[in-house]
Amino acid sequence: MFSRDFFRAITTKLLGISVLLIAMVPAYADQFDTVNYIGSVGVTYDDNVFRLPAGYDPQTYLGKPTKSDIIKVASLGINLDKKYSNQEIMFNAIGSINKYSNFTNQDNTSSSFKGAWIWQFTPRFSGSLNATRSQSLNNPADTRIFARDLNTTDNASLNGDWWIHSNWHLLFGVSDGQTTNTISGTNFQNSNISSHEWGVKYDPSNGKSISLISRNLQGNNTNQVPDPVNLIDSGYNEKQLEMRATWQITGKSTLSGNLMNVDHQNFHFYQRNYNGNQGGINYSLGISGKTALNMSLQRSMNSWWDQYSSYYVADSISISPTWQMSSKATLHMTISQGTNNYYGPVVPDVIARHDTTQSIQMGMDWTPQRALTVSASLQHNQRTSTPAYYSAYGFDENTVMVTLQAYF
Repeated sequence: MFSRDFFRAITTKLLGISVLLIAMVPAYADQFDTVNYIGSVGVTYDDNVFRLPAGYDPQTYLGKPTKSDIIKVASLGINLDKKYSNQEIMFNAIGSINKYSNFTNQDNTSSSFKGAWIWQFTPRFSGSLNATRSQSLNNPADTRIFARDLNTTDNASLNGDWWIHSNWHLLFGVSDGQTTNTISGTNFQNSNISSHEWGVKYDPSNGKSISLISRNLQGNNTNQVPDPVNLIDSGYNEKQLEMRATWQITGKSTLSGNLMNVDHQNFHFYQRNYNGNQGGINYSLGISGKTALNMSLQRSMNSWWDQYSSYYVADSISISPTWQMSSKATLHMTISQGTNNYYGPVVPDVIARHDTTQSIQMGMDWTPQRALTVSASLQHNQRTSTPAYYSAYGFDENTVMVTLQAYF
């Protein structure tokens, strides 16, 4: 119904409108203004940049006597939020320069943006037109590539909500996305993904709602031809049936979640097909005016290509308390634990990979002035992979980060 060229044309128009609005509206240093600019500088110390396992000699694998580095980051961004009657245009973008002290081959310039036209044609018919781009280095813990590998993901989508009767809504959506990598590997391929969906939502406007959505995706690996030896396919079709629910239990607590059935079918090699359920539950609680708590349980199914597995199931649990120490300082922490279990081997009599993951992060944000924020954080990440022939995917890593951010 909507081609990739249609989405690209709409994306270009949306960005053009946003830039025109930015030029028309003067900027002020107030968070409630139509346009705000954000500048930041920061430094990060990472003691294991390439996520090498314990016992691996960095000189052998990285050509350096160390596996740690200091990364300096400078960024400039803009936020736009402009309303016209029942329409709203939103646009935010940020460009960053990342400089490494030791591993200069990792130096990169990245840009990200998100544009949206939130439209409402009648009181009963509303939706949004969205365009996004994100850029970041692929995690070497998964790619096992020790060169600069920049991932770029573009996506355009159109979503609608038609309030058809009483508390019932009809939902629809289409999207088109593209992912490119500087270095395209088996599990990190350049690809295009398009989808369309429809569903119904029951929303009595009392803090409770439930939706049922049917979604179809088609993915194409751009440079991959079917490989009958390793059973690596050129693409897939995937059907999803998802239920979403939100329940505002009290004025201070909200429970939300989703449950999705996934049926993943490859174009050529049925041996790597899979189906199952994924989803999650999120609970947020405002304990007091200064303290809050968020808890989450998540499960996802993800494709993975090797001789011993075709996909993996990631389970995780996390807890995130927040404490507003004063009007200018906030302390926050996130603790998460998880497992990745791999399934669908294409060779017989093997023991598939199993990962145990752990992450602990603590940080503080201090705002000495309304337009200035200083942030500091400590983070520890750990992964253990078994059996022994997967030990190269395990790692232990610590980071320290300090950032100064100014709004103007």
